[in-house]
Amino acid sequence: MDARVSLATPAAHAETFLPDAPPEDRLDMPEQPLATERWFASDEPRQGWRLLALLGPALLVAGLAARQSYTMMEPQGVSPLEWLVLAL
Repeated sequence: MDARVSLATPAAHAETFLPDAPPEDRLDMPEQPLATERWFASDEPRQGWRLLALLGPALLVAGLAARQSYTMMEPQGVSPLEWLVLAL
């Protein structure tokens, strides 16, 4: 046995350890009905530009990928199956 380990009194040191988590306590939550209109701060503009900032580049990249796929298949002609692949 290692000299640093003492098995004589394991319960004596049990009180010195802190618990892993704080005790559970329920918090009071205000009722938030879903039927009410969303509240915006007076200095917060509507966030329509966020949708444009997300969908704009996504649609651009999708269009470029479709165009690249089309130009790769174009020399032999595009079959109906290839049109289906492009559509997906």
